[in-house]
Amino acid sequence: MRRLRRHRDPDLAHLLDESSRLEVDPATIPEEERRERGINRLPASQEEALDALAGKGDEELIEVSLTVAREMCKLAEVDKDPADAMRSGAGREMFVRMLEAQGGNLDAGLPVAPVQIALAASSDGYVESIDALAVGLASLDLGAGRHRKEDTVDPAAGLVIQAPVGARVAAGEPLVVVHARSADLVEKVKPRLLQAWKLVAHEVQRPPHVLARVDKHGTT
Repeated sequence: MRRLRRHRDPDLAHLLDESSRLEVDPATIPEEERRERGINRLPASQEEALDALAGKGDEELIEVSLTVAREMCKLAEVDKDPADAMRSGAGREMFVRMLEAQGGNLDAGLPVAPVQIALAASSDGYVESIDALAVGLASLDLGAGRHRKEDTVDPAAGLVIQAPVGARVAAGEPLVVVHARSADLVEKVKPRLLQAWKLVAHEVQRPPHVLARVDKHGTT
C-alpha cells in the first residue's frame, strides 16, 4: 500500500488504505452458521451465490451485489434496477444460460480440494483487521491465481474465512480454512496467513462492505 498512500488525493489514499484492512469473505454467511456447517464450504458458497441471484439468502452478499450492479447499469446508461431481476429470478436464469452456453454444468458442482486445513487463533480476542494483501498473496501461492500469465489456476484452491472482521474468537478456534492440493502448500502459506489476522481485546464493530464511491470527481 505504500504507493497508494503517496497518492496526491489524500481522501482517496485514505479510502484505499482503509479498504485494504477489510476482510475477504468468500463465504459471507453468519458466523454461527459457518461454524455449524464445518470446513468444507465451497459447495455451500456456490449455492449461496445462486440464491443471491434469485434475491434470497445472505443480506450482506445481496447488498454488495446490488450496489455494484446498479453502478454498472448507471455507467452503461441502463435505466433498470437489478433488484427487479433478482426478485423475479431472471438473474439466476440468465446466469444458467450463460454457463450452459460455455459448456458448463451446474449440476456437476465445484472441484473440491483434497486437503482442507483450518488455521486456528493463538489467543482469545476480536478480529480488528485482516491484511487483504497477505490473503491475496497466500491465495496466489495456493494456485487460486497466477503469478505469471502462463501459470495454471487450481479451481479447487482457496481460502474460506471463518473469522471476519468484528468476530470474536477463542484460542484454538479457526480463523481461516485453507483449501489446497497438498499439505506442503498449506504449510507454505500458514505463517503469512496467521500474521494477517490482528486480534485485539476490545469489541470491534463490523465495517461496511462499501466505503464510498470513487470516480474522476473524487469520493462520495
